[in-house]
Amino acid sequence: MTIRIFLITSMVLISIQNSFAMEQGDGKKGLPLLEVGAGVGVTALPDYRGSDKTRALYLPIPYIIYRGDRVKVDRRGMRGSIYESKNTAINISGGFGLPVNSEKNEARLGMDDLDFVFHIGPSFEYLIDDDDDANSTTIFKFPVQLVLATNFSDMHTEGVLIYPHINYIKKANWHFGLSIG
Repeated sequence: MTIRIFLITSMVLISIQNSFAMEQGDGKKGLPLLEVGAGVGVTALPDYRGSDKTRALYLPIPYIIYRGDRVKVDRRGMRGSIYESKNTAINISGGFGLPVNSEKNEARLGMDDLDFVFHIGPSFEYLIDDDDDANSTTIFKFPVQLVLATNFSDMHTEGVLIYPHINYIKKANWHFGLSIG
């Protein structure tokens, strides 16, 4: 049922894109440095990595594109660039996991609740192939991230997350991506 709601709502995504330019960004492309807007979206997230229980979240979504020299925000996420050449880059990457109430997940009954978790660290990226004719890009990524958990009264380290993977991105009117790793 949750997947059905997710699919229906995803197809009926409401988007208000009141974009405006704050300042001229890259002079070569004539694109603004900053674009902002708002929308409403839905996503289905597992309770935790590997969980078979998911929950649907309806969220207001800020629409932000920032084209700074070192920091970029776009549909690929937020990243900070440490080093960049034609085929390689070292960026700062991260992610998060929402807290889980163990009483609401049958597989976790009797276990402690899971705290809000976030991870951040450097990511080495190597451009394997950028095929303009096929409108596709293949990138090898090797992120190494420190994992921290918090219940908002204290914070503790959970370990290190290392997950090398290959991303294949097909560029079209809609973006299609496949990640293996």
